[in-house]
Amino acid sequence: MALLFMAGFDTGATFAELGMSQVGSVAITASPYPRTGSYGLNMTQSTLGSAYVQRTLAASVAGCGAGVAFKPAGGWAAGTTRPLSFYDSGGVLQGYVAINGSNRLAIFRGDGTQLGADTTYTPGVGTYFQVECYYEPNDAGGRAIMWINGSGVAAVDYTGDTRNGGSANVQTVRINPGTVSGANHDAADDFYIYDTSGGMTYPQGDVAIYTMFPNGNGASSQFLGSDGNSTDNYLMVDENAPGHDSDTTYVQSATTGQKDTYAMSNPSVATGTVLGVKVAVNARKDVAGAGSLIIVTGLSGTEVDSATISMSTAYATYLTGIQATKPGGGAWSIADLTAMEAGVKVGA
Repeated sequence: MALLFMAGFDTGATFAELGMSQVGSVAITASPYPRTGSYGLNMTQSTLGSAYVQRTLAASVAGCGAGVAFKPAGGWAAGTTRPLSFYDSGGVLQGYVAINGSNRLAIFRGDGTQLGADTTYTPGVGTYFQVECYYEPNDAGGRAIMWINGSGVAAVDYTGDTRNGGSANVQTVRINPGTVSGANHDAADDFYIYDTSGGMTYPQGDVAIYTMFPNGNGASSQFLGSDGNSTDNYLMVDENAPGHDSDTTYVQSATTGQKDTYAMSNPSVATGTVLGVKVAVNARKDVAGAGSLIIVTGLSGTEVDSATISMSTAYATYLTGIQATKPGGGAWSIADLTAMEAGVKVGA
């Protein structure tokens, strides 16, 4: 498996910075919308398709899996609230997860045909559930499989015609809310996409995405803090984004190659499998001309640098790609997350 995308919505990044597109009433909002962390998706629509958020992959894949935690606020109408929808490279809806006429979670081909039997699961209003679906569009040998709340046993496993015209691939995965009224809207969190390359297979289970923030000094403290020194620089950059404080506290450097790294807060779990790590930096340049940064991930004295990233004069969140292996090689463990450092280096 290759983990192609993940978003927990706690880094302070906008949809565009996360590599997502958003239409209509979808926002990254604090309580009561997150499942993990401090922020989640707050969503509502007036009619089907008037609001959604989606990720379009860099290239299409023959089939892919995706998971999301979803909390309906009400307004479940058969087929119109779709926690996961799969579109091909031409924008054709190939399949989706939705509630059927019996109020059961089910998988549908893009033309509305239910694939396989009903599940036994009826989502409750105001309660998070987690759903994972692998969808492979094909005329005869297509697959549509669904798992609920981390169960390793498929609630639906269908083989047959899963292709709704278009191309036999998937390139976009969408989260589509329902039509709800009142103060609370549908919520979603912990969104991820993967394919079956790399020798790993589905399901991934109840995946949660945890965001860790600086809570100590790392091996390098070469930037100058807004407090006028380079002591305890982590205190200048430890805000729980997206509530970062812009120019109230910060670190800065104009010297190519200088870097600041920070110890990170521990993840909120003590056990589990780590599928990947991304590092986010909120930064801007404050001089004319080119300005760039490099994001640094460190573990046990070994560091991995991101590509050089150009900055703008306005604050923006910059992210690494998914790091499926730890610095030095091998799979990440929870203990590695506890010991890792992350930071930033001045680019050339």
